Amino acid sequence: MMLRRTVMSATSRLKEGKSLLTDTVTARNTTNGNTKAQIRTFQSKSSPIYKTQSETSLVSGFRNLGIREKPKQSTNHKPPTTRRGFCTGNSGRLNIRSLQDVANIFKQNQIENVVVVAGAGISTPSGIPDFRTPGTGLYDNLQQYQIPYPEAIFDIDYFHRNPKPFFTLAKELFPSLGNYRPNYIHYFVRVLYEKGLLLRMYTQNIDGLERLAGIPASKLVEAHGTFATATCTLCGYKCDGDDIKDRILNDNIPKCKKTSCSGMVKPDIVFFGEDLPRKFYYHLRDMLQADMVLVMGTSLEVQPFAGIIDSVRWQVPRILFNRDVVGPFRHHRRTKDVVADGDILQTMQKFATMIGWSDEMVEIITQSEGSYNVTPRRKM
Repeated sequence: MMLRRTVMSATSRLKEGKSLLTDTVTARNTTNGNTKAQIRTFQSKSSPIYKTQSETSLVSGFRNLGIREKPKQSTNHKPPTTRRGFCTGNSGRLNIRSLQDVANIFKQNQIENVVVVAGAGISTPSGIPDFRTPGTGLYDNLQQYQIPYPEAIFDIDYFHRNPKPFFTLAKELFPSLGNYRPNYIHYFVRVLYEKGLLLRMYTQNIDGLERLAGIPASKLVEAHGTFATATCTLCGYKCDGDDIKDRILNDNIPKCKKTSCSGMVKPDIVFFGEDLPRKFYYHLRDMLQADMVLVMGTSLEVQPFAGIIDSVRWQVPRILFNRDVVGPFRHHRRTKDVVADGDILQTMQKFATMIGWSDEMVEIITQSEGSYNVTPRRKM
């Protein structure tokens, strides 16, 4: 009888403990759920154009790619053999110290997948100002638009209050108007594509000169958007950029074509407060396939765009063509990084000559532009 009471008492205490544990776990889960909800509310996935931001969007983008750490292989198995040796086993034996060394790699056909990362500096020879150069940059010359601060012209909240300044600027920059034409640098990337070497071109530019140079959209990641398409800010209706061109040229605000909607239609340019295009994160996997990265005309200050060059493998050569030494090339240079600073247009011409592509550059520019001009004349 005593034994029976002991067993029943122990069972009762066990049930009470289980109930208490269940309540505790439930309470914790509820608390964690509320906390996570608060965190989700607090954190923003906003990816503004031309503005430094946190790494949240970049980390989220990598997760969306489905990249997962592979399980460790048994030490009894031999490592898989690779088809190419340039950026694996043989890369350590290559002496990459100068631009001539890089040119020799091209001449010897030792690369297959080149990623180009470009900024506003590649378009300045075409007459388009960059954004930050003191005195000549776009942000220093926006007084005519009567905006409270320079970045407001690309601020989504300000756009909804006063869209006129942006559309006035868009009238100047609209690619299909022919005000600006591609230059030697754009056509160098076109030659990369024609030779089957261009894996992808990532560009911060919204001028559309890459497309005008003949680089197909499938090879482009226009990280800060494009004038090629447009979207209604109210209902999300999408249309071709040329569908709203006439209204912009006539100084009218484009309106949605849907009869049930009265929203404005905005070119798909990424503003402060908007997400980067999904394609930007999807193509970050390109960096894992690249065997060379050419960085052209960018300050490497705008995140998350600037950070993508750090996602390539350590042994992959990164070549900077830029007026100034910037970003990791200045402070955290890798062993196979090469810097070609100075006038970017002259440097690219010199590089094409080193590779032996001068004749091809003349031919492709002449075919596309009607005559050979390193810096195209602006249409007046």
